[in-house]
Amino acid sequence: MIRLCAVCSNPFDCPPSDKTVTCSKKCSRIHKSRTHKGKRNKWSEAARQRLSNKGVTDNLKKGSIAAQNSPNSGRFETNVNAKEWVLVNPCGKIYKVRNLKNWARNNCHLFDKETSEESATQIASGIRAVKQVLNGNRKDTSPQYMGWTLKM
Repeated sequence: MIRLCAVCSNPFDCPPSDKTVTCSKKCSRIHKSRTHKGKRNKWSEAARQRLSNKGVTDNLKKGSIAAQNSPNSGRFETNVNAKEWVLVNPCGKIYKVRNLKNWARNNCHLFDKETSEESATQIASGIRAVKQVLNGNRKDTSPQYMGWTLKM
């Protein structure tokens, strides 16, 4: 669609759904300086104080607790972002896992590590690195983590 620039009246091409009214960044700056005169985007101190006085509502407090306990968002196998993994240990035993980090938290002993959040993070990162190597996205490491590999 051909439109005329709101600043310089030069024709320019744009899709019909586009809301652009200027032909260039230079014209856009000029157009904004005309249309935004006298408008402020800064908060007044009174407005900041009013919002601060509201504090955290009861509804927000309940929502945070509910989100942490929800099977869709917490540390559960049913987490929305959880992916499925098929791990193979050094002896060849296959583990089908959903939510890698949660599994690592519960199985640090399989890697001879103490049960801690740091150990779980290391294990999950190591397995993710293996996946990157197998997908061809990483070349600086081997396709195994402490003898563990992935079945693709």
